[in-house]
Amino acid sequence: MRQIIVIVVCVAEIASDIAVADVSRAQSKNRINWSGPFMGANVGYSVVNSQFSSSSPASSISTGALSTSDLDAFKGTGSYAIGLAAGFNYALPSRLVAGFEADISFPSTIEGNATLPSVRPLSMLNEAVQTSGTVRARFGYAPGAWLFYATGGLAWTKNQVTLEPLAASDGEIHDLTRLGYAWGAGAEFGLTPNWSAKFEYLDTRFGSQAATFSRGAQQVTSDWTVHTARLGFNYRLGGDDRQLLSEGVKPLETDWFSLRGQTTYL
Repeated sequence: MRQIIVIVVCVAEIASDIAVADVSRAQSKNRINWSGPFMGANVGYSVVNSQFSSSSPASSISTGALSTSDLDAFKGTGSYAIGLAAGFNYALPSRLVAGFEADISFPSTIEGNATLPSVRPLSMLNEAVQTSGTVRARFGYAPGAWLFYATGGLAWTKNQVTLEPLAASDGEIHDLTRLGYAWGAGAEFGLTPNWSAKFEYLDTRFGSQAATFSRGAQQVTSDWTVHTARLGFNYRLGGDDRQLLSEGVKPLETDWFSLRGQTTYL
């Protein structure tokens, strides 16, 4: 009986050592090094706020707010966008991370409109984003596989402003480039040594800017504020660059996690 007990104890100790070794190897394999360049893609939803004033020599100043599109992902409409990003991080031994990021977004519908009663014939003012982007600094803290960060910097947007009579379709169109600033925060989780998933919120603000229309010598001045929530994936380019050129981007291994979407209709 004593021999059997010794054998069982020895087997248990060996199994425990193997388990610890496997965990150590797994942690070493999936250790996240946040330093280095990265690139990624994201999808996002946006909400727009805009206050405007309009005036002309023949009318008094009128003010109002642009009515923005309702979000409805199930109908394929709303203020959603896809985007691309690239940047660089530097991780300090203290786990503090500093870096920068540049991104560009291509929205489906980020717009607002309002009726201008001071214009004759009665006309509709519309402003829509064609494309937009930011160049931002990032400062964060990386406990293990997580990176929590704050971000802020410059922002730009290329908008299209239209003044169109309600009873016609010959509206006057102006391109409007706005410059402003963006700030926000995000969290990024390392899925593998190269791949990570992130969630980010950005508050982007642009000051007042004017557009002058020949119809009724109408001048419209408006500001533009966008609130955006994003989900995305980043790929870090650390390691041997020659291996990257010969083997390409490493695939995202999904043997330990899964992504699932669900829609419920009531």
